[in-house]
Amino acid sequence: MARLAQWLLLETLLLNQRNHSIKTLKQSLGSSGRMDAEFYQEKYEHNEAFLKARPHARLKESVQIKESIEPGSGAYKDMGVPFVRVSNLSPFGISPTEVFLSPSLELEPLYPKEGEVLLSKDGSVGIAYCVPHNLEVVLSRGILRLAIKDKTKINPQYLALCLNHQTTQLQAQRDSIGSIIAHWSTQKIADAIIPLLPLSVQENIAQKLKTSFDRRAQAHNQLEWAKLEVEKKISLLD
Repeated sequence: MARLAQWLLLETLLLNQRNHSIKTLKQSLGSSGRMDAEFYQEKYEHNEAFLKARPHARLKESVQIKESIEPGSGAYKDMGVPFVRVSNLSPFGISPTEVFLSPSLELEPLYPKEGEVLLSKDGSVGIAYCVPHNLEVVLSRGILRLAIKDKTKINPQYLALCLNHQTTQLQAQRDSIGSIIAHWSTQKIADAIIPLLPLSVQENIAQKLKTSFDRRAQAHNQLEWAKLEVEKKISLLD
């Protein structure tokens, strides 16, 4: 419960603070080279200080970052290997796509593996999803694959939760400031700060997430069943 209380406290701290910070020119350029005022909002600096004051790691220390391809619309097919774009990705899974690529041996190394974490870096940046089993799909270049280096140090489902959490979302927002279209560079992603709770706590959180996802899937299946039943009864009235 203490851990959960800390998490709730974090939410409160981040939602109740000033949204500006005063910086001298020397302080601004000396620390980051950035001149835009939005970059120095206090919420970003408070978030970074909060994370650094606790056990943490840079993302690149915990994962191997794998990039995918962008074949272009000329390669799109009506059937074949599903091509997943950022619009298909959510923290809860991958939605069906209408875009496919021709199957080939060259594509197979790009398939996401069980336990990898998918992370969007373009458009809707910072969406993370832990892959529950091997998938035969190809991701667009806007989605990264994060392969855990050592699962005795960080749980993949816990990592996905951290990436979806406000502590990482604030880092993504800050790093993508100034882009016409939201873009979180791979270099900045690699340097993202991830809180490291004890592995036993991580695994407990992961189990709760699994239970939540299972219930969500059951609810979805029940809803689909109910829709079919309604359609059957309506058809009997014709």
